[in-house]
Amino acid sequence: MQEVSNVATLFVVMMFVGTAVPMSLPMPPSMPPSTPPLVCNPLSMGDCGGAFMFGGPPSRECCIELNAQKRCFCQYLKDPNLKPYIENPNAKRIAAACGVPIQKC
Repeated sequence: MQEVSNVATLFVVMMFVGTAVPMSLPMPPSMPPSTPPLVCNPLSMGDCGGAFMFGGPPSRECCIELNAQKRCFCQYLKDPNLKPYIENPNAKRIAAACGVPIQKC
């Protein structure tokens, strides 16, 4: 009977230690919020095509996408195929109308 009592006591102690130890460990430091990765895709600015080609005001969708792509402008300026579009006066007009600054690279 003493042996059963010892086993039961050992079991209770192990249960207590098993639940108490993890609670006493320090919490890991919280990770800073990560910024979403930059995805540069000039084709995603297709909503700006009408304003670019025909000179009308940019749509709301155009301004949203232009703002999302603003960190990509320097990369686009390095691409000889895209540079003429970024430097085009219509592109500057659209960016100004959307309140999106074109970076100096």
